[in-house]
Amino acid sequence: TSITLDSIPNPTFNLVSLDGCSPFIPSINQFYTHPDKSHTWIVYDSNNNVIQQLAGLTPTFTALTNTSNTNDSTYTIKHIVETASGCKDSLTLTLTVLPNPEANFTVSNADCAPWTPAFTNNTIGNNLTYLWSIDHIGTFTSLATLSDTNNLTPSLSFSGLQYPSLDQQYFITLVATSDSGCTDSFADTLKLYARPLADFILPVDSACGPYSFSPTDASGSNSNISSWNWTLTDSVGVLITTSTLPNPTFSLPQSFNGIATYSLQLIVTDDRSCSDTTTQNVYINPTPSADFTLSDSTCTGV
Repeated sequence: TSITLDSIPNPTFNLVSLDGCSPFIPSINQFYTHPDKSHTWIVYDSNNNVIQQLAGLTPTFTALTNTSNTNDSTYTIKHIVETASGCKDSLTLTLTVLPNPEANFTVSNADCAPWTPAFTNNTIGNNLTYLWSIDHIGTFTSLATLSDTNNLTPSLSFSGLQYPSLDQQYFITLVATSDSGCTDSFADTLKLYARPLADFILPVDSACGPYSFSPTDASGSNSNISSWNWTLTDSVGVLITTSTLPNPTFSLPQSFNGIATYSLQLIVTDDRSCSDTTTQNVYINPTPSADFTLSDSTCTGV
């Protein structure tokens, strides 16, 4: 009687890496191929549930994920090698899927120029580092100044922008990196409103009193102007009158003591709460005092 001994299967294998950021795809570095033997690969999650089973010499694993932003997730890969006569052996390796941070921030998405947005960083992760960046959307000269780009929140400011210049849009991005080198990014859009241009036309800027005049509103906005606030004051700032009409009428008295100077101010506000102010002077020329002297008696000629 002869006895044939089967060769001992060798399940030894190793991976390119035993850990990685989610999603992590395991990749076999090397193993004993044993082409005359069967190879089975089984992937288990941390609860020992089978999530994938493959056969053959070139298994392609699906990506392993981690739904936590702060804790590791572990998986195992079991390699079973079996001979034709039923002899088999196995080896199991443990893999770690590292948590990705979840980048997130809140900021007001639009405001009037000039503007300094305030950020709240809501990112979740382990021992995070940050990188903020900004890009403009469209073709124009950027009015953004961004600093403290590695801080929890950046310093961002926009300089002045006024009608007839168009509104501007920007893309602000946060990249968060954990202490394990895993990253996530979050971006939001910011809109910079050009403030309106307050302007009006006077019929004339000087006249004799009493003088009634109606300035013509010549203001402009990329939106709709929703309010007009007119204020008329004298040369020392004493309030004469106000109006909220688009094209009001004002009356000024005579001046008997030199040229009287009045200041007319207009504040316009659009429906986005952006405003602008302009002021022009109105001059009332002095009214002359008519007078003459006449002798009330004289000699008559013969």
